[in-house]
Amino acid sequence: MSILNQPSDGLFNVLIVLAKCLVAFGPMKKDKLLGLCAPASITDQDMAKKTLRRWTQIGLFREDDDQIRFSDELPTKFSKRNLTLTEFADSIRQLIYSPQNNERF
Repeated sequence: MSILNQPSDGLFNVLIVLAKCLVAFGPMKKDKLLGLCAPASITDQDMAKKTLRRWTQIGLFREDDDQIRFSDELPTKFSKRNLTLTEFADSIRQLIYSPQNNERF
């Protein structure tokens, strides 16, 4: 089941893996992140790429010089290893419903 309305917006389990990887290891190159979270040798990276792209557009992630990191607008708890799924879900809900992501409505 997709998080938003379309499967191309990403899957929650894929988003969790991407986020937990960044929490654990910090900012990293896009290819390395995708390789750790969805190794090409065992899975198709398509959904991981779609999830990463959509959540970068929404503002959860930021890409600078091919480095993926959490957005500066997020609370500092995203840099801690003890980030809970409840805190994470609350934060992504706030992003989804923020005015910047709903200008067309």
